[in-house]
Amino acid sequence: MSKSDTILSKTISLDYIVKALILLLCLPINLSATKIETITSDTSITLRTLYVDDFSAILGNDQAVDSLLTFAQSHDINSLLLYDLHIVHAMHSLTNISTNGILADFIAKAKNDFNIVQIGATAENANFFSQVIDVYNNTRSQSSEKFDIYNLEFEFWNDGPVNPGGYYCNTYLIPNGLPCNNTGAFDYFISVLQDMNDLANANTHPISVEAYVGWLTASQVLSIADNLDRVRVHAYVSNPSTAFDYTEIRLMDFANTNINISIIYSAEIVFMQGWLETNGLEAAEQAFLVDWSMSTLAGNTNITLEEFTYFAYTDMLEIPSEVCPNINIIKDLVVDNDTTIFAKCLIDISNLTILSTNHLTLIAPEVRLSPDCTMLPGASLNTANTGCID
Repeated sequence: MSKSDTILSKTISLDYIVKALILLLCLPINLSATKIETITSDTSITLRTLYVDDFSAILGNDQAVDSLLTFAQSHDINSLLLYDLHIVHAMHSLTNISTNGILADFIAKAKNDFNIVQIGATAENANFFSQVIDVYNNTRSQSSEKFDIYNLEFEFWNDGPVNPGGYYCNTYLIPNGLPCNNTGAFDYFISVLQDMNDLANANTHPISVEAYVGWLTASQVLSIADNLDRVRVHAYVSNPSTAFDYTEIRLMDFANTNINISIIYSAEIVFMQGWLETNGLEAAEQAFLVDWSMSTLAGNTNITLEEFTYFAYTDMLEIPSEVCPNINIIKDLVVDNDTTIFAKCLIDISNLTILSTNHLTLIAPEVRLSPDCTMLPGASLNTANTGCID
């Protein structure tokens, strides 16, 4: 599967065209007046990000590690955010170079053997980043063994843990002299981000500071944007056709800042698991990107839409990267240059004209040509059947 150097170049249409090369997605579309878009490929760009739950049970189990990394590779995931690091630390003391090699070996294997570009540590408080994660990074001399992302997960908008008697209230807000409400929780959230930035700025290894957010106000958006490199915005819906509407107001607020944004899809059974198992990741992303491309956000230079993020690994084991159930319908196509069309599913072409001395090659699982197709003298048509094209 071809990937562009920025995710935004995927939002113009559902077909990718590079001069005389066409790549059709596995979505039902009508392709008549095709639009030319130049794209490039860069393997250093983050393609997708995955939250890895149950990591403490995976680390140290060679089969489980290989299963995770193979899954990531086959689903074009090259950024991982690790949960359970407090459990891993209790088991292996991540601050001790004589015992933290098990984590260093995992990170190095992911980066060196499975094309993982970034590994992130996810935590909910500044002490864990400063006293464990940052210390771990500083014990390792190789970049390939280090964390590249410090990811904060602290749901300041969630009344349950924030209000009196809640986990956040008792564990973080009261000890720091903050009120047990959303305002106090947000103040704590910002203070943690500031501490994380201090750590990143003092580190010789490049560290991105980021956070996951759910519901927030316009004023909170401004404070958040000043304190991180990337924000991951949740779109916890059961069907991606509603994902853009679900996030639009928050994205509009972030459009007043200079921020990088990743949309989080949840593969939990109560959200998008069923849809993703049937349709795949690519189709879910395209549903959002088409709506984005038709909104005012697409032309806003203050907001950069990056890769999609998925929560979480153990909910995604039956989800394909893409599926090939549908038809690409091409009508009224005139070929006036040597052209190759790659399709991830069946191509149905009607009213095709190939002008003299030009050549059309169709590569797809199946090709259908209607009788009204015309080849002028010297023109040629070749077809090749494949499975889904990666």
